[in-house]
Amino acid sequence: MILDATTKKLQVVLNAAVAANQCSVIVDYVEFTSTTTVPGSQTTLTNSTTAVDVLGAPSSGDQRKVNSLTLVNEDTAEVRVTVQLDVSSTDYELVKAISVPVGATLQWTDTNGWSVLDKSGGTKDLRAGWIQTFTANGTWHKPANCRFFLIDVVGGGGSGAGGTGGAAATTRSGGGGGGGAKRNRMLCLAKDLPASVSVTVAAESSGGAGGSSATGSDGNLGNTSSFGSFLIGYAGGGGGGLGRAGSGGGGTSSGVTNTGTGGVAGGAAFLAGTATASSSNDSGAAGISVFDGASSFLGGGGGGTAAYDGGGSYFSAAGGGGGGSVSSANAVSAFGLGGSSGGNVTTYGGNNSSSDICGAGGSGGDASSSGTGSDGRDGFLFGGGGGGGGAGTTVGGAGGKGAPGAVRIMGW
Repeated sequence: MILDATTKKLQVVLNAAVAANQCSVIVDYVEFTSTTTVPGSQTTLTNSTTAVDVLGAPSSGDQRKVNSLTLVNEDTAEVRVTVQLDVSSTDYELVKAISVPVGATLQWTDTNGWSVLDKSGGTKDLRAGWIQTFTANGTWHKPANCRFFLIDVVGGGGSGAGGTGGAAATTRSGGGGGGGAKRNRMLCLAKDLPASVSVTVAAESSGGAGGSSATGSDGNLGNTSSFGSFLIGYAGGGGGGLGRAGSGGGGTSSGVTNTGTGGVAGGAAFLAGTATASSSNDSGAAGISVFDGASSFLGGGGGGTAAYDGGGSYFSAAGGGGGGSVSSANAVSAFGLGGSSGGNVTTYGGNNSSSDICGAGGSGGDASSSGTGSDGRDGFLFGGGGGGGGAGTTVGGAGGKGAPGAVRIMGW
């Protein structure tokens, strides 16, 4: 950046008033006159939504070459920063509404361009693109200098059902696992998105309670995530109690609201034995009555029934495994493993995830022939279904929580 006229100056303005403290700005530059070259610096504080001159115009015939600009967010809340070139009172934005977290630094150098340095020493190179991941509700502000945006939205996983608690010499079933959430993706032109979009992120869903001399409670349907009205990630269903099948995974529309009614769920995507045992399209997998069913290529994996593994998904989140059961002869069956998520889907269950935004399902809880059943394991981030609670003598374990969702926006 070079200021080569008395009508040019460099300014900084914030998009909103600060919560407590203004941000400090330091500009390092070199002054070129007709006879000398003199280094210099200018230190300024921002003034909220009023533009501040962080480097004044040079004298007539002189030039000022900017070496670096450094802004430190010393406020108690995130700030959004615009840097602009003022030419005869007309503003030309260099960067617009850059989000700078608390304690972070926005920096420009003549060799590396723009970057944001967080307070732990990490660096985001803004030339390489913009990546924002929301794990809580918020508002996305469209950054400048991007032509395209890729948006990923993942819903919340369904939770596992509680295990049955009952007296010895009775059949005690583990709870069914919750279904994995649906991941949806959209590529769009920057011009087709507004300046800001409301983001909703699915909260985790609570697991079903273990039964006390009773059947465990059904798990709960997960919650949905959304990027405004543009894209929705649907939830996985809640697991069923009393050994009923784990629920279905999130699909293309409203997800699933019912728990399963029988059968077992199982294998990972690509390993289903029949066409009805998996969803090769964009639908969520169901908790169905075949051993190697309840998996999906694009949709969420189904949860496993008592003692069986959860279904996997190549693209979306996986389902939770069913809790262990106890027979009337006090024989204990092992809990089911949670399904796998991501490209490394090669075995049944396993709680594995090679996806960077979709989670595996949680394992079911251990059964006990002489005490309380163990709780199911929570689903893994993001969108994994919770495991079913293990059966117990008198008291069953609680179902695992369904993992919360996420929204990620990448621009370039």
